[in-house]
Amino acid sequence: MEDPYSSESLANGQAKDVLDVVRSHGLRLTLHAPYHDINIASLKEPIRRASVDILKHCIEVARQMDVDALVVHTGKCPEDQVARVELARERMAASLFELATFASDFGVRLGIENKQRASDRELILYPEEQLEWVSALKDLGAFSVLDLGHANTTGRSPVEYLDILWDTIGEIHLHDNRGTADEHLPLGEGTLPLDSILKRISEFDGTVILELKSLDALQESAVLLTRFI
Repeated sequence: MEDPYSSESLANGQAKDVLDVVRSHGLRLTLHAPYHDINIASLKEPIRRASVDILKHCIEVARQMDVDALVVHTGKCPEDQVARVELARERMAASLFELATFASDFGVRLGIENKQRASDRELILYPEEQLEWVSALKDLGAFSVLDLGHANTTGRSPVEYLDILWDTIGEIHLHDNRGTADEHLPLGEGTLPLDSILKRISEFDGTVILELKSLDALQESAVLLTRFI
């Protein structure tokens, strides 16, 4: 839900055009909340508050579009403020409970996504962190969104993420990288252990999304997937 498909644009009439296209192809729509300039764990309370309010609007739009789940990122602590990471976690906790409660009232489930290793400390980076918060919010409908490309940047095995989170996963994001940055490469062009991952995903009955940068990359990766799934 970033431009040109921001929640504001969708709420102001664009949603009908999007839904017409989706339905004309017999497809099902999923929505990912915006993440640029959003930080629900911000150490600056006005920024945290604004981020929560923007995501609440996204939840309202999702319900209007008859989409029952919204994927969210849970925020980060700046690299030069990492000594305050516990405060950032407290801010994240307050935001997640508020958002999950709000979403539940609208019949929308929150999908909590793991993030990649970067200079700032992402607060949902490792599978144990993700499991903790999805478990805490499960009665409000929360589920895990496992981004295996992000997992591949952490130094932990993406297969380990699958094993730890399996019973909570509602959506999987697939893209490749070389283990050091979030590159969103076509499958097979990085170090993601595809054989092990795709064998396991073949047993998954939820949503699997290819997050790639071009139609060519999408087609290339989709062809590879057909060998496994």
